[in-house]
Amino acid sequence: MFLALLLLFLFPVAVYCVVLAMLNRRPQPTMVHGGWDFLGLLFAASGLLLFAGPAVINAFFQKNISDTAFEEKGPSPETVHQLVWWWRVAWAGYYVLVVGGAAFLVWWRRRKTVIYNIAPGDFDRALEQALGRLRLEATRSGNRVFLGFGGAPVPEPYLAAVSATPLNVAAEPPAPRTTPSEAVVDVEPFAAMWNVTLHWRSHSGEVRREVEEELARALKDVRNYDNPVATWFLGVAGFLFAMIFMVVLVLLLGLFIPPRR
Repeated sequence: MFLALLLLFLFPVAVYCVVLAMLNRRPQPTMVHGGWDFLGLLFAASGLLLFAGPAVINAFFQKNISDTAFEEKGPSPETVHQLVWWWRVAWAGYYVLVVGGAAFLVWWRRRKTVIYNIAPGDFDRALEQALGRLRLEATRSGNRVFLGFGGAPVPEPYLAAVSATPLNVAAEPPAPRTTPSEAVVDVEPFAAMWNVTLHWRSHSGEVRREVEEELARALKDVRNYDNPVATWFLGVAGFLFAMIFMVVLVLLLGLFIPPRR
């Protein structure tokens, strides 16, 4: 039983590590919506949530039932009924908690955008490139960026302040909007894992969609060749698949080789 649970726990984590390795081996960054990013993490934890958790609940109630069965006077109908009732409540409460918690976290992550396989410096240049193409006024305070479409055009120094070797800027940027729109976004770089998370604190209109679309175009010009994160995740995935192979081998040997008497 323990080996089967270990197998169910390890396999989703190994697959998740392979997916992360593939994302970090691509020559270009990958932008993922926060909800979809959390669904991937939820898949990695599915073995723990769907199998290990219920197994712990069952083991707890089986112990209580065994203790009740071996009482001196035997189990009373009231005790058995109470244990069955609590078992059903525990199962229902557990799955309500898992499903409700997962739904809440997917909803909560809707205001986040994750960019994989990018260094913080490359992301800053790509973001400035995107804002320059949109002629979007921006003010940055630490990791917080205040965005707003203004009626006046963005100054030329801002449009050119991308890098010493700028990305491919559109020859004719779109005209500035007449309808004001604004947003507040926190930029959270994770240099060790080569990803950046955007936390959209507030946004009005379609400013987030337009910024992300233009940012996706700017990210196409970014090239990565020395991201070590892919190797790390491939190593972890290889180790987990080796453990899975050993668990499967032990289970098969247990099926075909009878135990000694």
